Amino acid sequence: MYKITNYSPAENLLILDGTKANAVDMLRFTLMDLLFRGILRIQPEDKDSAKYISLNLVTPLTNLKSHERIFTDIFDKDVSHKIEIGRYIKACNDEVKNKSFYKFYISKNSSVKQLFKHNLVQEMLNDFSFTQEGKKAREKLMSIINSLEKELPPLIKNQSAQSVEIIKRLGGNLFLLKGIDYKTIGEIPEIIWVQEHSRDKENQVLNTSGPMVDVILLFDLFEAIEQSSDDDSGCFADSGDSGDGGGDGGCSGCGGCGGD
Repeated sequence: MYKITNYSPAENLLILDGTKANAVDMLRFTLMDLLFRGILRIQPEDKDSAKYISLNLVTPLTNLKSHERIFTDIFDKDVSHKIEIGRYIKACNDEVKNKSFYKFYISKNSSVKQLFKHNLVQEMLNDFSFTQEGKKAREKLMSIINSLEKELPPLIKNQSAQSVEIIKRLGGNLFLLKGIDYKTIGEIPEIIWVQEHSRDKENQVLNTSGPMVDVILLFDLFEAIEQSSDDDSGCFADSGDSGDGGGDGGCSGCGGCGGD
């Protein structure tokens, strides 16, 4: 049985769209997932109105996948472990020089490598295509997404306990769904951004990110940085991807989220 929570948001986007997956979305949703998991947090600075991304030093980094470490390795160059949001996103942008290679890189992850194939020519072109197992996984994932996009919005609107459990389980994969009212989610008191183990010895929560709606500004920041870039060879330049690994139809530019 395909279980969407076994895969990161970026991996699920790749399973849905192959080489046609939107690299900007892959980065944005990875960042959101790291916030949900308590790896990163958003915090205001008392002395000004700016907001900062910081590394949660309490949460272990041992289970991060290679494409997620882009977002934590940035802090190796900043001893304060706290970077203004716009500067942080620009730095992450700069770390990925080629969006086709970024997707190719993720397709080699041990968790998804059986879903993609790479022949000699594809290896040279940072290209890949679906295996038969990958095609079946894509069909299952699309079915899960379609079900959630129908069932979850009414639960969120009513702020039901079931919606809270689903959102917590999905983590950053939530942002891959269309038609979700993020503002309403941010107003649900039971929604927390961090896992329960992010507490100190006195059992006090160490990591809080504030209302969910506040971090939606990250979506706009990513788009603004992409549009303002003058370098066509940069990470998110709109050059065509090689190959057609995404197949036809499906969720283009959106991605998947799902349940068991």
